[in-house]
Amino acid sequence: MRPELRKQPVSFRVAGWIGFTYRQLQIETGIQSRDLWEKVPFDKLLRAWSGLHTVDEDMAAEIIIADFQLSYRVRNTESSI
Repeated sequence: MRPELRKQPVSFRVAGWIGFTYRQLQIETGIQSRDLWEKVPFDKLLRAWSGLHTVDEDMAAEIIIADFQLSYRVRNTESSI
């Protein structure tokens, strides 16, 4: 599945934020990027940019995870020391 080409170009700043946010979501949820793209479509993140680009990346990820009902990756908190 490929995104449809938009008639209006997306600025580098917005595209950078969306790319960074997808990566942040991938780290937080453990969802593969191709599956994440289907669960959180590009156009939804594009619309969310205006409200979320001013908060830190962790808070933006928390909001998106809650809005799209994604699950967090289970992290091993045990130390090997």
